[in-house]
Amino acid sequence: MISGSMVGLVFKNTKLKYLFTDFQDEGRYTRAFNEGIDICKPARSAEVLQFSRSHSKMEVNMTSRKMASNVTRAVVIFILSFPLILGCVNSSMASDVTYQRDYSYQASESDSKISCRTLALEQVKRLLLEELGSYLVSHTEVKDFQISRDQVIAITAGIVRTEVLKEKWDGNTYYIVAKITTDPNHVAKAVDELRKDKQGLSELEEVKKRTEELLIGLEKLREELKLSKGGERTQEKKDYTAAVKKLGAGDWFKEGYGLVESGKYRDAISFFNKAIDADPMYANAYSARGYAYFRIGDHPSALKDNNRALDLKPNFPSALVNRSWTLWKMRQYDKALVDTNRAIELTPDYARAYVVRSLIYLFMNNNVNAIEDSNKAIELNPNYALAYHYRGSAYRGIGRYEEALKDYQKSIEINPADPDVYHGRGYAYLLMNKFDDALRDINKALELDPNSVRALYRRGLVYNQLKDYNGAIRDFSKVIEFEKDNAAAYYNRAHSNKQIGKNDEAASDLKKAAELGDVRAQKAIKR
Repeated sequence: MISGSMVGLVFKNTKLKYLFTDFQDEGRYTRAFNEGIDICKPARSAEVLQFSRSHSKMEVNMTSRKMASNVTRAVVIFILSFPLILGCVNSSMASDVTYQRDYSYQASESDSKISCRTLALEQVKRLLLEELGSYLVSHTEVKDFQISRDQVIAITAGIVRTEVLKEKWDGNTYYIVAKITTDPNHVAKAVDELRKDKQGLSELEEVKKRTEELLIGLEKLREELKLSKGGERTQEKKDYTAAVKKLGAGDWFKEGYGLVESGKYRDAISFFNKAIDADPMYANAYSARGYAYFRIGDHPSALKDNNRALDLKPNFPSALVNRSWTLWKMRQYDKALVDTNRAIELTPDYARAYVVRSLIYLFMNNNVNAIEDSNKAIELNPNYALAYHYRGSAYRGIGRYEEALKDYQKSIEINPADPDVYHGRGYAYLLMNKFDDALRDINKALELDPNSVRALYRRGLVYNQLKDYNGAIRDFSKVIEFEKDNAAAYYNRAHSNKQIGKNDEAASDLKKAAELGDVRAQKAIKR
């Protein structure tokens, strides 16, 4: 969840201008749009801004014209409600705003229906995003934005979806009508979060630049086609068609990017597939698809995609970090470390690279380095949930439990929907012999992720300590269903069975644990 506080509202030039600060990051902003936002909203107006454009003409329609005649009343309501609004910790900025544009693309001799649609759609989306960017700049003031209007447009291209309302092709002209509807408050917050990720912002700007260059190149190719003759036209047409496909690839990429930001990874993959089909040399699309594969647990595909991205673009920090994360999951820690080191060398202020390297160090039992990297990530982004999470785990690893609990709590405040952080804190409580607290947190972790093997195993340990042996047996049995070679689960289930007098079951589990290499079980059998 993204949370934030509204610092103030000022009434100026008959328009409300909103000032926001202290927007909190959730670590890696991937859940910002699918978890909702806990906000205290003033009464929503019925005002919807609709923009329609044909070429250079634009008209503005207000769906609630009564608003214009009630300015005085609005001022009074605002003044009376201002203290209440200020008292809301989480606030909404405004009603949804709708922008609607139409665009007509005149076909040339070299165009097909597909190329006309691609170009018309690209142009209408650009018009819509320009309107949204202008709105955010003119109607909001986000403290420390420190980014240009073009950067706002680049970012919003990845987080705002376009809806096509109408299309018409008469053989010469492709007419298209599209709209976007969005809550400017949500978008402003998302823009503020994304701009903190300098590498992510750089990549989005790169996509925008790529699109602009392709549009310029297409116009140049169209002019060359007009001048070419005979056999020359065949190659020119092929070049033109290839350039149009690449333009479409960028559009598919942006759609996929928005879905990743919404946590809809499987849907995102289908769009990245289309981007890659249109442009097999699109490194950003391979890296993004690799990340989506990683999030759904398809690690071989994730590794393959990021390898391809790095073949195409060797000094690609995001692809290096994505591959590193995948290698960590595959327990190839040394190789993962090489990639994060390289990413940090290329981009020293890349917070995500430090967080991933911190995670790798944790699994290499290098808690000191894990703490250092988490510190660096927090320095770069003070609201990075994962950095607090991993630092908490590192503190737990060296027995500094109180500091660990503080970091876990901070991580939960920023992102309360992460099951792993509850599990981590629950494990800390277990090590502190605070079994009731441990059970509460691990239950929360399993509520959020019922199939977490680690959480099931740790809850089994807690149940053993609380002498709930039947509960422990249920959890260890579930662990074994997921991981049939989990020696520790067999060993601990043997203990639970023995405590309730199931000696045969205990002996069988102990034997199995010993066969799988559990030293404790081997020693117990020898005795």
